[in-house]
Amino acid sequence: MSIFDIMAEIEQQQYQIELSCAVLAEAERYFESKEDSKFLPHYAEHILKLLYVATNILHNTKPELEKATDALMDKFKEECHGKND
Repeated sequence: MSIFDIMAEIEQQQYQIELSCAVLAEAERYFESKEDSKFLPHYAEHILKLLYVATNILHNTKPELEKATDALMDKFKEECHGKND
């Protein structure tokens, strides 16, 4: 994996995290207003779907970030060994 590919993967995963934060922020809005809290049972299914999406994105992001980090560490080790030779 090239350094460019690793950086692109990390950037993609950062986007996924930002997307998850946006989804969670939307779910949070349902709980912000005390006046609207009477509608929470009506919104429960929508909130559940938002939380499901955010949870899945975050669960999928962690292993992808770990792969990119491992690849970056491998590149670093290769460069270090190359300089020592």
